[in-house]
Amino acid sequence: MAKKGRRATNEERLAAIQMYDNELTADRIAEILNVGRSSVFGWISRYREGGLASISTKFASGRPTVLDDSEMIRLFTMINGKDPRA
Repeated sequence: MAKKGRRATNEERLAAIQMYDNELTADRIAEILNVGRSSVFGWISRYREGGLASISTKFASGRPTVLDDSEMIRLFTMINGKDPRA
């Protein structure tokens, strides 16, 4: 079932990847996050192909990021005060 009216946040996408890595089904993740299951499958697929940068909200074109995945996780941890993988 399609959900309308909002875009998922970067945190929700990252949470979906973490839940999937912890063996939750895409159907259950979609229910928890109130998104369509096709969105969950899309995020997982994009994450596998391109890492964290591929599931981030897209901004206007400009200079590409110079941070790799481990640096992005470290930055996220510093900002939010916890390890998003935990």
